[in-house]
Amino acid sequence: MKTINVLMLSALFALSGCGDSDDVASGLDAADSMAPAAISGADLFATHCARCHNPGADGVHPGTQQLALTRGEEQAVILQRDDLQPDYVKQVVRHGIGAMATFRPTEISDPELDALARYVTDGGR
Repeated sequence: MKTINVLMLSALFALSGCGDSDDVASGLDAADSMAPAAISGADLFATHCARCHNPGADGVHPGTQQLALTRGEEQAVILQRDDLQPDYVKQVVRHGIGAMATFRPTEISDPELDALARYVTDGGR
């Protein structure tokens, strides 16, 4: 058993360049550069929300139409509202409300959800 552990450690050191800090540092830099670029709140809204929540209660935007019926015309367009809080937006996006679909973390990550909530509560700015 100890022989296997020694062999595994030897292989690990060999693969890691025997602890050469330059190789390790360059490997970390390469991994950082492969991280996905941050997606803006505007892009997230356009991708996941606009088809239901853009202005126009013409039947093309069911979220806007439903909010007009249940909350009134003045609260129908979510980007024009000033009463929404980021935590509320995140809760609704993650868990849905009424007929609204839920969005799992695999669809909208937590950092993306933060950006989306800021975008919505900042009135689309």
